[in-house]
Amino acid sequence: MARKGSRGVRRRGARLAAVQAMYQMEIAGKSSAEAIEDFRLRRLNDTVDGGDGITPENVDDELFVGLVDGVSASVSALDAQIDQAISKERSIENVEVLLRLILRAGAYEISNRPDIDAALSINEYVAVAEAFFGGTEPRFVNGVLDRLAQELTPTKAPSDVQE
Repeated sequence: MARKGSRGVRRRGARLAAVQAMYQMEIAGKSSAEAIEDFRLRRLNDTVDGGDGITPENVDDELFVGLVDGVSASVSALDAQIDQAISKERSIENVEVLLRLILRAGAYEISNRPDIDAALSINEYVAVAEAFFGGTEPRFVNGVLDRLAQELTPTKAPSDVQE
């Protein structure tokens, strides 16, 4: 894929694209490889709600593939981590599918990408949630991922970092 957008723009595009590809996996029962290929062929130039087009130059392909494959390979472990960070009254199984996928992607990135600051990951997945939801869901994503980040790195609290 071409690389015209800034690093931050390409990474944000990768996160949004990864959640959309994982949604396709969930709904259509596709493998990660099928979802990645389908996304590249059919959806990469579609316009997302809000008018933001995901184009090849606006997606970090390495991050996109890493997120889709990584989440797919570790769903059970990610769900267990998320369940620990969710309030006692709720379970990851009872979270709406798209919101669950956003949380899984965020949890994967926080726990498996030490090269990306946890606070940045949290902010990015809140933005992804805002692209799909207009209610309290972005705050829910923020709270769950923040608790997860604190559990994974108890000595280092997330800080605001620009990408």
